[in-house]
Amino acid sequence: MKFKFYYVVSFFLFFLNSCAELDENPKGFYTDQNFFQSEDEVESAILYAYIVNQTNEYLYGYIELTDLSSEIMYCTPTNTFYGRNEIDLWQISPLTIGIQGFYKYSYIGVNRANTVLDNINSVDIEISKKNHFTGELYFIRAWHYFNLVRLFGEVPLRKSSVTSSEDLFLAKSNIQEVYDFIIEDLTNAIDLMQIERKYGRADKVAAQSLLSKVFLTLASSKESNSPRYNWVLNSDEMYNQAKEYAGKVIFDQSTYELQTDLWGIFDVNNKMNSENIYFLSTNREKSVGKSGFAAIWMPNPGVSYSTDFHVSHPFLTNTYLPTTWGYRVYRISNQFVNTHEPGDLRKNLYSNMLYNADGSLRATYNEHYFSLKYIDPEWIDWDKTSSSPLYLRMSDIALVYAEASGATSLAYQQINKIRNRAGLNDLQLGLSDLDFREAVRNERKFELSGEGNRLFELRRTNRVIETLGNVTYPYLYPLPQNEVDVNPKIDFDPEKINLK
Repeated sequence: MKFKFYYVVSFFLFFLNSCAELDENPKGFYTDQNFFQSEDEVESAILYAYIVNQTNEYLYGYIELTDLSSEIMYCTPTNTFYGRNEIDLWQISPLTIGIQGFYKYSYIGVNRANTVLDNINSVDIEISKKNHFTGELYFIRAWHYFNLVRLFGEVPLRKSSVTSSEDLFLAKSNIQEVYDFIIEDLTNAIDLMQIERKYGRADKVAAQSLLSKVFLTLASSKESNSPRYNWVLNSDEMYNQAKEYAGKVIFDQSTYELQTDLWGIFDVNNKMNSENIYFLSTNREKSVGKSGFAAIWMPNPGVSYSTDFHVSHPFLTNTYLPTTWGYRVYRISNQFVNTHEPGDLRKNLYSNMLYNADGSLRATYNEHYFSLKYIDPEWIDWDKTSSSPLYLRMSDIALVYAEASGATSLAYQQINKIRNRAGLNDLQLGLSDLDFREAVRNERKFELSGEGNRLFELRRTNRVIETLGNVTYPYLYPLPQNEVDVNPKIDFDPEKINLK
């Protein structure tokens, strides 16, 4: 149902002033006449596009719409903040706040990237630097659209910034058009960018990594007959493209590589380790950039926000790490933790016990585990940590390469590196391509848990209902009610609710 009212003025101001919700420089870049005058201003605007991901609606929505909705984790049924209980229990509707917030801030990110893209050529910047900046903007836009199309399917495809009331409303583009645009943006980003690591920012390898995941999604969605992907012509060709771009990440550069130390991947003070390709920039000491992400994963022992408590180090005996007070929101399923293979060191990344500094037991949670991937031992307060999601890392892309390749010797090498790092034996030899790909997908479940991947995996392999039951909106979430209300060019898709 579309309610018959349109807040045109407020909607217009929302897009034109999408920079105004945070009080920091640059304070909105409304026109090229009053902002885009120098290289520094362009770079500030690019950073402002990145920090959309720091907003609570985006930061938590990214995990909740993809992992909280899966079998890996859950929250209490009474946790209504951002509609978490609706997402967890699959009582999802167009009014679910978490859907509205993530959708909104994804488009703010798109519009900020578009605004800089529309103005960057008018600014005098050395050509290689301008190219790299432009590539980052293409990456940011593609990042948001890739998440939007996998979550919602058909969405409006905004390719330039909103500058007048005539630009306000767009009809939905079909899924193929959105993917074509994502591929175009990432191909341009790869051509324009260099391999240049910067904290919390993308480079050529990030664009290659994301493009490999785009092609893997298309390949497996076609192969599994996932709903709305019948337009993909050839799954083998898509697998070959995924293999090609993942191969460039693995074999054609030396800046990024798999970490040998499993715990080192999640060292909050060393996010620039060789494993992490793209992650959210956070800083516990800055007013803009601080994060409460650690607290959302940690349990609440019934003490004040500022009270210190400890967790046992996952890999060192008699060693206890201080960590922030928690909200006990994201709870890792006992069933998931207990399905790790015997000897899998990744099981150590979850705990159900809290300690005092002297190692004495403080609390035990028998009904669930909590994740240690995002703790910050140097936290300042519950909302002042450097914890953040790891969006793209080398093990993810190694598994993309393995799945796309099938049961080749190089593919076995990639999955075995990850299994061996986790303390497991090599994968059984002699598997068919079909069985090998199943083994890789199972590996992804345990390697990337709680990192914003699981529902995407279930959707692209057509296993949502098989895994989660007969849920509503299993393969595509509904567009937000408030978006449909204000945009006369779109309406709800009634087939989504029971899409199979």
